[in-house]
Amino acid sequence: MDAEHYASSIRNGKVANYLKTGKALGYKFDYASIVKAPALLKEIAKDKAKKEGERCPVCLVSISEFDNDSIEALPCGHVICKDDLATLEASDNPSLRVCPICRGPLH
Repeated sequence: MDAEHYASSIRNGKVANYLKTGKALGYKFDYASIVKAPALLKEIAKDKAKKEGERCPVCLVSISEFDNDSIEALPCGHVICKDDLATLEASDNPSLRVCPICRGPLH
């Protein structure tokens, strides 16, 4: 998540929502973890997707079947498997190089 998307997330309350979700999932927060919030938010999004039984929006495989190194949380908070993310990134069609759920940026 770049600085612009992170700032947008703060304005839209997404960071607060992810931190609340993170606490519910058992994360412990301190100042150092909040400073690293973009990376932390991605981990929370991955854990939330696994816990709630979400599926990869492209291949429809349950996120819980992947290990954390095989999935990626997009800046919008949606989670996708890395194989499908690579396929979207490599597409010649710019309209496919976006989140398949909300059409937000991939990075």
